[in-house]
Amino acid sequence: RRGKVFSMASRCPVCREDLLNSGRVVFVEAKCPICWEQKNPVVALSCGHVLCENDFLSIGGKLESKKQEVDLERRRRRQQQEEEAARRRRAQEEADRRQAILLQRMEVRRAELERAAEERQAQRRRTSFSNHKSGPSAWLLCPTTGDEDGQWRLWRANLWSERKHHLYPKDSKLVGDGNDGVWVLCKTNGSKLWKLWHATTRNERSLYEYPSNSKMVSDGRGGLYILCSTKGESLWKLWHANASREKQLFSYPRSSQITEDGQGGAYILCDTKGSSSWTLWHADRNSESRLFTYPRNSKMTGDGVGGVWILCSTTGETLWKLWHANLSGERMLYSYPKSSRITGDGKGGVYVLCKTDDEQKGSRDMLWHANRSSERSLYQYPIESKMAKDGHGGVYILCSTTGESQWKLWHANETRERQLYAFPKSSKLVGCQFDEMLRTAPIRLSSSEDDPEDDDDDEPDDSDDNDDDPDDNDDDDPGDDDDADPDNDDDIPEDGPDDECDDESDGDDEDDDDDDDDDDDEP
Repeated sequence: RRGKVFSMASRCPVCREDLLNSGRVVFVEAKCPICWEQKNPVVALSCGHVLCENDFLSIGGKLESKKQEVDLERRRRRQQQEEEAARRRRAQEEADRRQAILLQRMEVRRAELERAAEERQAQRRRTSFSNHKSGPSAWLLCPTTGDEDGQWRLWRANLWSERKHHLYPKDSKLVGDGNDGVWVLCKTNGSKLWKLWHATTRNERSLYEYPSNSKMVSDGRGGLYILCSTKGESLWKLWHANASREKQLFSYPRSSQITEDGQGGAYILCDTKGSSSWTLWHADRNSESRLFTYPRNSKMTGDGVGGVWILCSTTGETLWKLWHANLSGERMLYSYPKSSRITGDGKGGVYVLCKTDDEQKGSRDMLWHANRSSERSLYQYPIESKMAKDGHGGVYILCSTTGESQWKLWHANETRERQLYAFPKSSKLVGCQFDEMLRTAPIRLSSSEDDPEDDDDDEPDDSDDNDDDPDDNDDDDPGDDDDADPDNDDDIPEDGPDDECDDESDGDDEDDDDDDDDDDDEP
């Protein structure tokens, strides 16, 4: 009888209520009001009274299966579950819709912020260029009409103007300081060695002395590295100098190649003990690191962000290969002719000027731009052009131009090229490499410095008496025998550069430009 229900259409024998609902078996002991016997189980009626099963059947109760009730309950629960699932789906769809709307609004807002940031940055650059009169700039040393023989004029040019500044001997060596100034190494009256000068648009300043055959590169931070012979040393010494001091660093062979990294250091390619090829070293003011090997006739230029571009012959390759290297690794990238000329763009890329074969136009001299992800052919320039990085991703090019008697200074980047001013072919060209993030004020002598408009007659001589004269300080000097210690091995790295290359050629990559035909040219 378990699990069974009863239904009846008669009346309760006790209260005479119509029994329209089913009765249910309950397992309790109770006294039936009809037979007056104690029964267990009994049937509970809808009115609350109970009957025994026999009397319930006798008054018309009908025994039925509970399956119908169970099925009904199951259908009810299934319907509730379906309704709950539908409710949850609607809630999830609404949440997804709101999330999509929120993401779309966030994307629109992010794009607006990026555009605003780019506009602010462009405005800062424009303001910076306007305030400093700089931006992409270059220094040129060239003969100028009206100047005395043997003295060349230092010019500064940018996209908007050109302006002449100080006088220096024609055989001077130049390198940008990375902070809108220029370092000049030249012969100076009253000095046995050549004098190192620092010049800006406002003034010039005589600092230290170095040999005339020294090799110089910028440190990208206002100073420079100088590789030169030093008394008492068999190998050449690497020095770092800035406006406040000079410091002797490490030893390298005379034939070494050197280039800047744009972040305060320098790369040196030189002969090293234990290596058949030449070894690439990285040095800064604190340490040096031995890196990779390359052929001795490789061509190098800094990328401006801590790395170096190297164009060299590579085993198994017909053309020379362009490599990129930094402190973390090296990578072989593109192919260019051996005669190519390279210069960094100051932003991680490199410009390559080389012969390029074109099926329609034949062989032409083309300027390419390459980075670690791609290369691209840009404009046409003569292969003998002079190039200098502008520090902003572009390059200054001094070259012959059709229809012009003098060479023209051009500025080019990945988006456009511009013809600027005329300069003699013999001009010496270096980039300012102005670093916007450095935010260093130009080096000033004092508030009493002459106005730059009045410096036309200024030229290097020994009359500049200042506290930084190396004759008056105790720092190591390339020409000071007392400070040079030939027995001090602390400056030479273990497994350091070989000194067997001292008898080889200088290896200086400084261009000795032909001045014979252009002394009468003027900007």
